[in-house]
Amino acid sequence: MGKTGDYCIPFDRDGDQLHWVDEWEVKHNGAKMVPNFEFNETLTFDGFCRGRSAAYARFLKSDGREVTMFLVELEEAIKHMTNGVVSGRFTFCKRGMNYGCKRIGDAQ
Repeated sequence: MGKTGDYCIPFDRDGDQLHWVDEWEVKHNGAKMVPNFEFNETLTFDGFCRGRSAAYARFLKSDGREVTMFLVELEEAIKHMTNGVVSGRFTFCKRGMNYGCKRIGDAQ
């Protein structure tokens, strides 16, 4: 499992979670680092992506904003999916320089 902890998660200026971020993105493109948090949500699968070092799944939140999920966390989330939709309680995790979300249980 990805490391969950007390660190910040990158979001772009539109509120989409970024899978990877660098200093330039923060300084020049409006990305913000937000403290990690838990949230209840219904996520809809939107496709697979591949970065330089990691493959991941892209999901859309109920408000249309994007979050990513590492394939290892997706393997667990699939058990709770119906027709490409998974609901529950989520938080963010980190693997190296990459970020993603993971399901941590049922919605509260």
